[in-house]
Amino acid sequence: MHRSIVFACALGLAGLMMSSPSLAADPRLEEAQRALRANDYPRAVQLLRPLAQEGVAQAQFTLGVMYQHGQGVARDARQAVDLLGRAAAAGHAEAQAVLGIMLYDGDGVPADQATGFRHLRQAAERGSVTAQAMAGSIQLFADGPHRDHTAGLLWLQRAAEQGSARARYSLGLAYRSGTGVVANWSEAVGWWRKAAEADHAGAQYYLGISFLRGEGVAKDLAEGVRWVRRSADAGHARAQRRLGALYRDGEGVPKDEAAAVKYYQLAAGQGDEEAKKQLAALRQSMAARPVTQPPSPSVRVEAPRPAPPAVQVPAAALPSGPGAAADSLVRPEDASLAMRPEPPLSPQEATAAIQALRIPKKGSAATSPAAGYSGVMERPGCKIVFSITGIEVEKTDDQEREVGTGKHRTLRLTGKLEGQSLRFSGTVTIIANGYNNPATYLVSASSSRARRDAAQIEDFRQGQRDFLTGKTKGKIFEFPFDHTIPLAGQKSVSLAGTVNAGGFDVINLVGTFTGK
Repeated sequence: MHRSIVFACALGLAGLMMSSPSLAADPRLEEAQRALRANDYPRAVQLLRPLAQEGVAQAQFTLGVMYQHGQGVARDARQAVDLLGRAAAAGHAEAQAVLGIMLYDGDGVPADQATGFRHLRQAAERGSVTAQAMAGSIQLFADGPHRDHTAGLLWLQRAAEQGSARARYSLGLAYRSGTGVVANWSEAVGWWRKAAEADHAGAQYYLGISFLRGEGVAKDLAEGVRWVRRSADAGHARAQRRLGALYRDGEGVPKDEAAAVKYYQLAAGQGDEEAKKQLAALRQSMAARPVTQPPSPSVRVEAPRPAPPAVQVPAAALPSGPGAAADSLVRPEDASLAMRPEPPLSPQEATAAIQALRIPKKGSAATSPAAGYSGVMERPGCKIVFSITGIEVEKTDDQEREVGTGKHRTLRLTGKLEGQSLRFSGTVTIIANGYNNPATYLVSASSSRARRDAAQIEDFRQGQRDFLTGKTKGKIFEFPFDHTIPLAGQKSVSLAGTVNAGGFDVINLVGTFTGK
């Protein structure tokens, strides 16, 4: 609950430096401020370190937060505590606030709630709005010796009057639960709206839920979805899970299971256990039923032409070494990263990187119907090259539509099973875009008989990978897949391929083929 404020401090370092009236006297601080604005953290560290050694409290505070988050330096919580403590001793209220949060939460150092709260209270008395909001939240909601509803409400009200989104969010929680005040959902919505408009993700989530349920405000599904989406796009795990459920059920948005999977994956990547359960249930439901496609008079099978060439990727750009593939997987410690070393690839950069692979930009090329179907699908930063044999395609439907801030491209194939076996093979290629969201892909092939009797025929649902792209901007990842299903006795086979490069653009390939 508390670390979001520390992150806000870290992300606003340049602004915090600007707020100090003493900065104009030292050109080194002004230069450090420019470096921070440009995200040139190594240069900022080079400028701030001698100033911190000279005892400049603002430099000690800024450098301490950079050590806390590993910006321009290796993350070192003890060094951060030392620098923040020196700045706090010199009277720097914000440094003392961040120090108090670190100690109270045990952020990289042994937790010491008594000392942490003492620093928070002193910083609050010195006028730190951050400390006032945090001390108030602790006194209002935390169990233990610091619980004091009256004092907590006073600190929160003081911070809220000064524009603290965190304090306004906490006051909303208080009125929702009746903690220290008479429960009043309308009053809660009022505070959440103020915090949401200041981009507080938690307040956006609760405001959205209020509109969806009609609690404290008139029910408005469109407005509820809008606020939940803003919260989800800001990285709020519960909002991501809720948005996944909305897409799954078609509540306030068109039903879209691919979008539901995407948002469930984002929430699950942050450790949301309920999202993991709902994601597993949705995938099981999707795999257990054939995908139907309504007839389309505009569908046609393209003239035969050769299958697309194999992806040619420079060897230096691919993961190498014995542990390369494993290193690309998301680890628990990666999922909570709140900083990224550089801005993500723009859609133009991602598209240029894909084009450099010399694969056709868009379109699906069909071979002769009796032989199967092969094609290419692309969105900025991700591509799937595929080939299907043992089928005869009768209908295709290739659509692209806007979903949130990105686009989803979906290709649906329907037809008949031919021959002795079906083979679904190809390559997934992803250009790491620099976002901290996990990039994901899932390629699967499942048969009616495999679902009915798993002991007789293996269900080939496999090929899922999750990996963090925030540390590997511009790197090319290539994942081959190859699934084969015997067709003897099969009534139907379903194929699926979903690729998300970690942003908001998604590729969906869906195939449904029935026996004669």
